[in-house]
Amino acid sequence: MNKVNQDYEVDTSTAMNVEDLEDWGFYPVAYAEMNEDGKDRLTIVTPYDGMEEDYNTRQELIYLMVIDGKVAKVGGTYTGLRQRIASYSAGTRGNRKRGTCSTTNYHISENQFTSLSNGRVVEWYMYPIAPIEVEFDVPWTGVENYNVKTYMKYESTLVDWINEQGYDVPLSPNTGVE
Repeated sequence: MNKVNQDYEVDTSTAMNVEDLEDWGFYPVAYAEMNEDGKDRLTIVTPYDGMEEDYNTRQELIYLMVIDGKVAKVGGTYTGLRQRIASYSAGTRGNRKRGTCSTTNYHISENQFTSLSNGRVVEWYMYPIAPIEVEFDVPWTGVENYNVKTYMKYESTLVDWINEQGYDVPLSPNTGVE
């Protein structure tokens, strides 16, 4: 089932309402808007008032790209939301032609631009993941402490749970677009 057409329009008709996840602690942090000069189909993501620290903090988290109140993408990162969105921003058509951006970054950039061009609202939500530190003995250095990265498990189980509830996540790997 293709949830994104050749023009990068995202079909969110069978996506979950973001409100269904707010009780778990997901909250809106930023919104997308068109770049004023329109250069290279760029969009700008801006934190909501009072959300600058959450947006800019380097931390492990799950994020949602929400289009018109529907969950279009579930993702995870340990670098924070600003850094992850900055990576997506590299997904321009110019960079794609030069081969200098990933397929995922290109698709998310195009999806966001097309949604905004069509008058849709694009927001970014997040769910911070509490750090988990483990201590272990390394034979050549002794006892080490390490923050375990768990965002991939959070991300995959959330997508699975949304699907089990009868909803789609249009921009997820199981739809062929991410």
